Amino acid sequence: MMTNQTAINAGFTVLAYASSDEHDLTLLIRPDTDTEDRFKAWCMDEHEFLNINGWMFDIEVKKRG
Repeated sequence: MMTNQTAINAGFTVLAYASSDEHDLTLLIRPDTDTEDRFKAWCMDEHEFLNINGWMFDIEVKKRG
């Protein structure tokens, strides 16, 4: 089973929140992620990797690692 620690070990160390009219997600992303483009993220809510279309969300990056 994949865990948050698995994602952190894979370099997804930056906490971010993505929200839209339909979804609110708590994510871990890589430090060099362009959140305006399509990017891979670890979803801390569903415990799985997702491909996020950044232009469809308001994204708040909490801390850079």
